[in-house]
Amino acid sequence: MGRNRSKLFTEKKVRDDRHGTSVGNTVSSGTGKIWKTNLRCTGVESKLDDCKEGGTAGSCSHSDDVGIYCFNETINPGDLRLISGRLEIFYNETWGTVCDDNFDDVDAQVACRELGYNNGIFIGSTNESVTGKIWLDDVDCCGDENKFEHCPHAKWGVENCFKGENVKIKCNNAIEGEVRNSSGKLEILHNSEWGTVCRDSFGEIEATVACKQLAYRKGDVLETGKTDNLRIWLDNLRCNGEETKLIDCSHDDWGKHTCSHCNVAGLSCSETQGDLRINSNRLEMYYNGTWGTVCSDEFDDKDATVACRQLGYNTGKSLGPKVDGQTGGIWLFDMTCTGNELRLTDCAGSVRMRSSCRINEVGIECSNSNDGDIRIISNGLEIFHDNEWGTVCHKYFDETDASVACSQLGYSNGDVNYSYFYDTGKIWLTKVNCKGEEKKLAKCLHAEWGKNNCSRLVGIKIITVSGEIKFIKILQEDLKHCMPR
Repeated sequence: MGRNRSKLFTEKKVRDDRHGTSVGNTVSSGTGKIWKTNLRCTGVESKLDDCKEGGTAGSCSHSDDVGIYCFNETINPGDLRLISGRLEIFYNETWGTVCDDNFDDVDAQVACRELGYNNGIFIGSTNESVTGKIWLDDVDCCGDENKFEHCPHAKWGVENCFKGENVKIKCNNAIEGEVRNSSGKLEILHNSEWGTVCRDSFGEIEATVACKQLAYRKGDVLETGKTDNLRIWLDNLRCNGEETKLIDCSHDDWGKHTCSHCNVAGLSCSETQGDLRINSNRLEMYYNGTWGTVCSDEFDDKDATVACRQLGYNTGKSLGPKVDGQTGGIWLFDMTCTGNELRLTDCAGSVRMRSSCRINEVGIECSNSNDGDIRIISNGLEIFHDNEWGTVCHKYFDETDASVACSQLGYSNGDVNYSYFYDTGKIWLTKVNCKGEEKKLAKCLHAEWGKNNCSRLVGIKIITVSGEIKFIKILQEDLKHCMPR
């Protein structure tokens, strides 16, 4: 099962549709291990693990990953669901999709509100062919509808769309003070209610603070004209440009204003060269005025770490190709990172536009590691300390140390084989001496952090069977260097 994915590897379908139903393999492919295959549930089991299982996981690939849809009550016409971000609506006893023609954030907000969230954005089409009915086209919500089906739209089933034009949205629950750009109109959340900001005294500095809160670099004020009747929350807003959130700026009391709905602030946010974002784990780059996917056949964990550092994380992992749902241009990333750069464009090499990608469109996973965490990166063993990843010296590193490292990585044992690799960057640990009972490598005896005279580093050999990691070997070798006579 892929990490952080709501997937279950079962093909059991509850026939009365009162508790859950399988959506087959229409979800995005997962990553990592496949835990279950060929399940045979009767429907009365309390846990999926109680179901009988036949076959082996090796006969199943991630293209066969199964998704499920759960619910508590009878499905009614007009009900919604999300399948890997794809919006579906129930009508005439059948689930169907929504066409992306004219679909925008306002439509997504109405759909997400019906699904129990207070915020939502439109993130494009799924760009995948889905069998079944396309129920809605030309959706044009005002924003205050209680149900998505009440938004203006073409007649049910009347559409001129391809199967790959299915709407994809992202829902979330915003917190106090969060802002959003709702089709050019700035909105802010207060007391669990979205409202607008008066344009009086709202200038470029205030717009830039709002856009930085939305992870952009620069903001401009837009004319909005007459808008809906959302509550006007803020007036006389004044920022100095150093704030990280719009609510940190000075302003009149919430809800106190002398502003009409024709005079609320509009917002346009822009990027700078080389900015990054993650869309469903797919890495995208802003370059030469265009957002596009990153196309590379040698993108590894070091490159991913740099990208994640640029996005505010301390750890990154390459997920390999992520070709579903791409939009915009394609940037060929012909660069090599050491892993220490602050931005991806700081790496040595070049970036250029491509019309298609015949190699990998990169997917990454970002996280924040804790002191003492270890990882495998470019076949090397690394440890996290003082907010920086570094390597482990080979000296005195033996089978006991390898077993502790492998146990920390989730494996039952470890071994030492003789090989080597070189790396640049920080060498954190040397003279590691584990007893074998430690839970983490950092708990073993070792020399002072960063103090060493080591030029050879501990590496790792990964042994896989049918694409799954089965065993890890720690690699090391004493090298003999030839000196000139």
